[in-house]
Amino acid sequence: MSRKLKGHDAYYGITGNAKALSRLRFEVQRRWHKWLNRRSRATRLNWSAFNWLLKRYPLPPARLVHSIYAT
Repeated sequence: MSRKLKGHDAYYGITGNAKALSRLRFEVQRRWHKWLNRRSRATRLNWSAFNWLLKRYPLPPARLVHSIYAT
C-alpha cells in the first residue's frame, strides 16, 4: 500500500494539490479499516486497535514532489 501511495504522490504531487493528497490518505485509512473489519465475523476491529495498527505500520505522509514554481 505504501508503494501505491508513493507512486500516486510522484504523479499527482504538484504544488497546490496537498489537500487532495491528504484526502486520499484519509480515504485509504477508512477503506483499509473497512476491509480489515470484513475479515472476521466474530470480532470487529475497533478504531483504537486500528490506530495502533497505523502506528505499527504507518502510511507515508502526503508529499509534494513537483513544484510549478521551480525553474
